[in-house]
Amino acid sequence: MSDRVPSVTGDLPKFALRIVPRSEITRVHLVRHGVVSDEWRDRVYGQLDAPLSEKGLAQAEALSARMASTPLDFIYASDLCRALDTARAIARPHALEVSAVPAFREASYGHWQGRRWMDILSEDADEVRAIYADFGGARMKDGESLAELGQRVMPAFREIVERHRGESVAIASHGGVIRVILADALRMELAATARIEQFNCSLNVLDYGPEGVRVRLVNG
Repeated sequence: MSDRVPSVTGDLPKFALRIVPRSEITRVHLVRHGVVSDEWRDRVYGQLDAPLSEKGLAQAEALSARMASTPLDFIYASDLCRALDTARAIARPHALEVSAVPAFREASYGHWQGRRWMDILSEDADEVRAIYADFGGARMKDGESLAELGQRVMPAFREIVERHRGESVAIASHGGVIRVILADALRMELAATARIEQFNCSLNVLDYGPEGVRVRLVNG
């Protein structure tokens, strides 16, 4: 039989060289929060504690039903209420408590927070252009860049991955937070994360093992 197996030449990725036992893998379900209340529509909220709307609560319940049969051992969330309430809906069928992690807050948008996006475009056009010219490195006054967001998020995220080897966790957070995690997993430049869509209550699934990470689902 062996003479019928084709030879393999060149370097293979480590994950292709052996079947990794489930006990060595941390499965992470990254969830963006639901839609926020109407008074925040068209506004930049960042780290302001904008609550879920009725639609956002319904989205969280629908995702909870979708994930009811998904094995979950622990659930984490940003400490902002829109992420916490999304996580609590997911946790309910599993009878799990939600652990709040301040490091998973959305990026701070500084003096833009609470303002309408159209007003920002007209009043701070030069600042907007500068940020999009260096998407990832630049930031608005008193805010955070994506690079700074990653420096805050990734140590806490990696600690959870290491703590839960062989387990499955969910993390309810924000679009910017999820994008920097995906950029790290996919070895992308932060500037490229502008092309990664994250709908409200979308699901991303990543497996972390000794040979690295495999992205199983994005914006699902």
